[in-house]
Amino acid sequence: MSTNENLRVSLIQTDPKNIMRFSEPLTNGEVDISLDNELQTKMLAWLVNKRLPVYQGIQIEISYTGEQTPIEGNRTADVLKLIKRLRKAKPCRDVCTIVREFMLDLAAEAERLEYIFCTHEDDFIKNRFGWLFDLMNDIQTLVDGFAGFKNNKIGSSSPRSLGGGNLAIPILVCTGLELVSALRAGKTKYLYDKQYEPEENVNAFISIYFDGNLKRMPRLLWDGVRNGVDHLFIPKTMQCNQNRIRFNFRLDEGLRSDVDQFQGIFQISIASVKFYEAFNKAVEKYRKDLTEKEGLQRDFIKAWSSIEAHNQNISNNDAKL
Repeated sequence: MSTNENLRVSLIQTDPKNIMRFSEPLTNGEVDISLDNELQTKMLAWLVNKRLPVYQGIQIEISYTGEQTPIEGNRTADVLKLIKRLRKAKPCRDVCTIVREFMLDLAAEAERLEYIFCTHEDDFIKNRFGWLFDLMNDIQTLVDGFAGFKNNKIGSSSPRSLGGGNLAIPILVCTGLELVSALRAGKTKYLYDKQYEPEENVNAFISIYFDGNLKRMPRLLWDGVRNGVDHLFIPKTMQCNQNRIRFNFRLDEGLRSDVDQFQGIFQISIASVKFYEAFNKAVEKYRKDLTEKEGLQRDFIKAWSSIEAHNQNISNNDAKL
């Protein structure tokens, strides 16, 4: 990572093309980048402004007031062109090393963000981070559907339509929790095999990004919900000294998660919708960190690459053929 104290980045021309100048005033080193369109200008301004201010003009101390656009979504083509310009731009004067290092750092970060947040139409999973939002969209459909049935806004074609998802929602949340925790930690089963510890990943993620009571019992919650409900569709019961620990899932949005004790049983009641909302909020916090922190970006890419590269060979597995 380059040192930025002596650098200046300015939008020095907007017609006929936008030109961004990178300069180091102490040595008069300068590099100009000509940008194809407004989108590239907005993305470069956003990328630079994460590290230091962007100015309008060559000498005057006026901050850039144009829009800043994050690197995400259907912007792949323009991001790749921007990366190429950052790496290949030639100096208009003798340029010191610090300017080039800064520009190369920007290109490397843009490349990481493009991999994580941009849409790739030819890939099996088109948007890598967006896959988590697709999961949450599925959960939201369950939540909205049950609310529609309850409020008589949606008609039921079967008595089974009224199940509501009080167990299905925790299953999906725990599935997403295992994935996002692995991506944050940069640790997947395909990288660590028998040394893979999903509980450690989840424990760390919950401790950092969850609020309130869920932060206090990550391993207990994970074991009871994921290892019970996911595998058997039955909440797992545990024993602690003379007390049994039992999980109960509620769907009514007006009910809160709580713990009750009666006849030697601790019953941990979880409001499924609140559990989903807590997960949704945690993922948003992680997404914000992911846009800012190089280490998290590298761990995400490491973990996701291992998932994409895994290809189970069943050629000689008669049980599966």
